[in-house]
Amino acid sequence: MNFREHIDTLISNNADKEAFVELTDKILSSKPEAWMLIARGKIYWRQGKVSDAMNDYYAASELEPDGIAKQLIENANDIMKFRCTDLINP
Repeated sequence: MNFREHIDTLISNNADKEAFVELTDKILSSKPEAWMLIARGKIYWRQGKVSDAMNDYYAASELEPDGIAKQLIENANDIMKFRCTDLINP
């Protein structure tokens, strides 16, 4: 099993903490790949650390300009822009 499959297995088994530690170690010790930053960004997002997630998505986008990170950034921005006007003016 390669590193990517190992991380995917950890995430699918809800071992986000372990996956996060291993991803961060790998990102800091070598040249990161876009998928590593995206995976860590998704973990950040689930933890509610939106700015950290966006930082990883933007870094992944710089590595792979036509990759999935661009779509993740757009989706995240759409979520952050959403407002339910019914809740503001009942």
